[in-house]
Amino acid sequence: MTESKYIAFRFLIVPIDQHLFAKPMSYHDKIAIFKKNFFKSHDFITPTGSEFAIRITQTENDIAYGKLSRKMLYDLHEKQPHDIKEMTVEDWPFVEFICDTTEKHQLLIMRHNTRIFPKISKIGYVLSEELNKYMYPIGYSVSYEPLVSESTFWDYVKDSEGIYQLSFDLLSPNLFGANQIANESLKSVQELFNNSEIRVSLHNPKGELRVPKERVDSYREYADKGGGTWELVIKRKNRKRKINSAEKAIKITVEYSDAEDGRHALKEALKKFLGLL
Repeated sequence: MTESKYIAFRFLIVPIDQHLFAKPMSYHDKIAIFKKNFFKSHDFITPTGSEFAIRITQTENDIAYGKLSRKMLYDLHEKQPHDIKEMTVEDWPFVEFICDTTEKHQLLIMRHNTRIFPKISKIGYVLSEELNKYMYPIGYSVSYEPLVSESTFWDYVKDSEGIYQLSFDLLSPNLFGANQIANESLKSVQELFNNSEIRVSLHNPKGELRVPKERVDSYREYADKGGGTWELVIKRKNRKRKINSAEKAIKITVEYSDAEDGRHALKEALKKFLGLL
C-alpha cells in the first residue's frame, strides 16, 4: 500500500467592484468561462517569472483530473575522458489534482508536495494569477483559499502568551455553508461600500488583545471554509510569531494500492474533504 497527503482549496468567483464591464452572471455562465480556461492543457509564466504547466488528463462533466508542474533547473556534471563538464538540465516535477466545479463544492484537491511547493500559499497565488487573466476582462476574479481546520485558530490563541494582532481578509459574502452571521455582516458592508473584499485588523502593541470567541468565530469559520484568510501575531516562548491560515491547510492522508492509478486516491481525498464542508 502507498499513502499520500492531500490538501484542498476552495475557489470563489467574485465580481470586481465598480468594474466598467461587469454584469450579473449566473453560476453556470461564470463556471463555463472558468472551465474553458482551466480544463485545458497549457503552459504559463507567473508575473515573477516562474514557469508552470497544467496537463488535463481526463474530464467528467464537472470534474477534471490533471497535473500541475513547475519548471526546475539542475546542474549536472558529466565525466569526460579529459575533463568534467557542467550542464544544466530541465525538470518538470508535478502534483496530481482533481477539480470539482459543482456549485456549492468548488474544490481543488491536490497531492501535497513540499519539494515543488514549499509554501501552500504559492499554489493559490499561481492559480489565481493564471485564471484571472481570463476573468478580469469580464469583471470577475478567482481566489483560491485552503480549507483549514476549525481547531487551528483557537489552538494558537489558547497556547499564546499574548496576542498582538488579529487580521481577517474576507471575500464577498457568497460563501455557501459558512456561518450566517458572517454572511449577513459582510453583505451589509458590501451594500454600503460596494467592496469585493474586506480586511479587518486589530492591534495591541502590549500583546494584550482579547479574542472573544462569540464575536470572532463566525469570521474564522468563513475564512477556514475558503472565504478568505486570517492572520495572528502572538507571543510564544518569549518570541513573536506570525501565523497565517494560508499555510495551515488541512492535510488528509489517503492509502491506495500500487495497482490503482492516482485518480482513485484523488477521488477518495475529494470524498473526505466534501465530508468536512
